[in-house]
Amino acid sequence: MVHDFFIIHSDKHQLVNVLSQEQKGDVLDALFEYAETGVKPTLADPISQAVFISLCIEAERHWLRSDKRAEVNRENGRKGGAPKGNSNARKHDEDSELLDNSTQNNQNNPSVELLDNSTKNKNKSQSQRVDLDITSSLHSEVLSLGNDPNPNSDEDFGEEPSKPTKKVAPKQSDVDFSKLADYWNEKMAGKQIPPIRQVTKKRKTAISARISEYGKEAIRKVIDKAADSKFLNGSNNRAWVADFDWVMRPNNFPKVLEGNYDNRQPSSAPAGRAERANDAAGIIAKLAAQERRRGSEVTGTCADDYEGQF
Repeated sequence: MVHDFFIIHSDKHQLVNVLSQEQKGDVLDALFEYAETGVKPTLADPISQAVFISLCIEAERHWLRSDKRAEVNRENGRKGGAPKGNSNARKHDEDSELLDNSTQNNQNNPSVELLDNSTKNKNKSQSQRVDLDITSSLHSEVLSLGNDPNPNSDEDFGEEPSKPTKKVAPKQSDVDFSKLADYWNEKMAGKQIPPIRQVTKKRKTAISARISEYGKEAIRKVIDKAADSKFLNGSNNRAWVADFDWVMRPNNFPKVLEGNYDNRQPSSAPAGRAERANDAAGIIAKLAAQERRRGSEVTGTCADDYEGQF
């Protein structure tokens, strides 16, 4: 339908500002064309097309309301718009008088007031549903731009990034807790970390949570690291020893997995001191050899060697 106006609210200013001046002109021309011809044009630039469709949401909402008001006015005109003196006009005057009397008589009638409010709410609800239908339709049209790209456009927006899938905890029936317990006891044989006798319900919950977060292979790796760790087996200043429940706690498990309790290599400092000691011993040996040479030179002469010289 052709219209002689379109309305754009100021909250769309930020959206329109993403366009260049040329793109803004194309969108404005498209809006005028849509209002004047009733045919929605398709812009070659996908960004301009998306902004144009967004602006159409407001324009079509106002057009719909304007059309509904015009329809109501036409309906009222058909009911009581006849010229004065016409029989239809006299009938309208009589109907108006009856309506006025009925209104005065029902002003204090609560049931009539409730009926009026119900009618108003129903009309408002219908108007809201119409607005939602328009918004949903145009929203779908905007989304379809990504599925039907314009072949004349040089823009390539790529695929929409997929949302990361949420990790789902494995079912306890999928985990062989008995086999896991046997592996723990096998690795801890001869270690200070104690074995486990049974996998309780609380332990099953903890194991399932760790598998959900890190995977089954991480469970095996953490057990191996705990078994090899001297610190977790009591070689610490408190002679403290870890156990199965401590290892499977959510704040301890990643620390063991990341190697925080792995055995550390001996420091290279002692080797450095040894090297310096060897160097010092070499220097002392050289000094001693020089002293011996000096002594041999002195003892190698006597007074007789200098007789008659003075």
